[in-house]
Amino acid sequence: GTYTAIQWGSPTDMPVPSDYDGDGATDIAVWRSSTGTWYVLPSSAPGSYTAAQWGSASDIPISPIMRIIDLVP
Repeated sequence: GTYTAIQWGSPTDMPVPSDYDGDGATDIAVWRSSTGTWYVLPSSAPGSYTAAQWGSASDIPISPIMRIIDLVP
C-alpha cells in the first residue's frame, strides 16, 4: 500500500477530519480556536484548501468520527 504524509495546521489546532467534500474519503482538516477558523484540505482537490471562519474560541468542534469521550478531560 501507499500513504501520504502532510504537515497541516499549527500545534494548537484541533484535528477534525471528516468527509467535507462528499466524495466518500476522509479530508484532512483542523480547527483553530484562537480565530474560530476551519482549514480543510479536500481529498478531491488536495492541491487547494478551504479556510472559513466559523465559531468562536469557546466552541468545541465535533466531527462525525469524534466520540464525546475524546472531549472529556
